[in-house]
Amino acid sequence: MLAYATTPLSTTLPITDYRVRGEEKKMKKDKAYGNKYWESEKGEMIEIGPRSAIRCFDIAGKLQIGTILKDRETGEEKFIVKFVIDRNELCSSFQGVAYLRGLLDEWEEMWEAEQDDD
Repeated sequence: MLAYATTPLSTTLPITDYRVRGEEKKMKKDKAYGNKYWESEKGEMIEIGPRSAIRCFDIAGKLQIGTILKDRETGEEKFIVKFVIDRNELCSSFQGVAYLRGLLDEWEEMWEAEQDDD
């Protein structure tokens, strides 16, 4: 049988002002990164569409996939990372490399066949 606390939640959880909770959310949003490889290594970026790109960091072993957006205030283009593939994780997985290689080969063949049809 499970034992449940008999203390009301209002006495165990602190009530905080919404502004304080907002600061907590902001702190969580400002992630603490241990290895900021993007600051110590210049990645190679390749645009793969009008608003998409991939950026590779060979030394760190990271492949970033993201979106290119214009900053509303400055007009500068920014690369927004949506996903990161880690080389160590991919290569140590049972099927990761083979699956990705096969998928890319298949997509290339499909694309070439579509171009031949045109």
